Amino acid sequence: MKELIRKITNFIEADVQDPGETKDLAVLLRVVTLFGIIYYFCHSVFFAYLGHFILAFISVGAIGLACAAFILTYENNTNLALIITTVGLLCVSICYAINLGMGPSYHTAVFLNILIIYYKKTERMRLKMFLTIGMILLLIAVAGFTDLWPYRVELNDFWSKFILMFNICAHGSFMLGFSYSYGNKFNRSEEKLRRINENLERLANYDPLTSLVNRRHMTEILAEKVYQNNRSGEHFTIAIADIDHFKKINDSYGHDTGDHVLSKVAETMRKYMRYKGTVARWGGEEFLFIFDNQDLDGTAKLLETLRKDIENLQLDYKEHHLSVSITFGVEEYNSRLGIDATIIRADKKLYAGKESGRNKVVSHL
Repeated sequence: MKELIRKITNFIEADVQDPGETKDLAVLLRVVTLFGIIYYFCHSVFFAYLGHFILAFISVGAIGLACAAFILTYENNTNLALIITTVGLLCVSICYAINLGMGPSYHTAVFLNILIIYYKKTERMRLKMFLTIGMILLLIAVAGFTDLWPYRVELNDFWSKFILMFNICAHGSFMLGFSYSYGNKFNRSEEKLRRINENLERLANYDPLTSLVNRRHMTEILAEKVYQNNRSGEHFTIAIADIDHFKKINDSYGHDTGDHVLSKVAETMRKYMRYKGTVARWGGEEFLFIFDNQDLDGTAKLLETLRKDIENLQLDYKEHHLSVSITFGVEEYNSRLGIDATIIRADKKLYAGKESGRNKVVSHL
């Protein structure tokens, strides 16, 4: 049974071949037409049983239109299937309403027609609004005309209520299915847009090799930190780091090995900086750190731990067994100096560390 349901589902959800048409609309029309075939079949039986053979014949014709529209969705004629479905539903509903009156609520099916038209995204909104207004005016005309129709069929109280309840259930089920279909379509579109936005944000804000914040985004974070400092006095410390002798690694072992070293060092930095602040790839083998709510000496102690972690890293890559060291320059942000001067001072301390032997944290000159 599950296998049969799966095959039926796959058959209904088969994609369209024409790039100018959409799978969503084709699947919706298939569900609508299958629903219509069952709906009109029941009505042909009702009307034949009650002896109203003209209405039964109209119902059989509606089944034929629904079958034709269903087949057309597999023949790259979704637009024609949409026209047949909407025109057929409109005409048959009006015929029912004229002959049986407004009581059984056949006219409400026209509003379902409006939903189908709006589901098609390629038509212009002005045309959709024009069609909607036209259908509403047509319903108003039908409502005024039904009492004047000389061949109106009078149903007894039982059948009138039975057909009314049947239509309520049928149209309600259609609305449920349509809402579910549209909700799925909307949710898929939202999820796709969310993933696209996340990818764009990641491309804009993160370095692709190290997955660290890039320089552009770090500049924005620094501006926010300066703003918070000016507003509430929330202090922070800047550190600049540079991998020692990194050029030798690239020259001796190749840039793929250098990329491996960068990614592994960055991974260690990212894990260490969790809940402490932010680290960014500032350029090449250089990194910039922000330590939240830390003074100069406190930051130096934290960086000393990170320095030892990086020194102890085993960076095996292919046949190469590597290890690296790193040098830091640290400066606490001073609002009188500004962020640019703070970074320059940290960079000078980094340079002093390089000149005095590397593999150290320099917080005081």
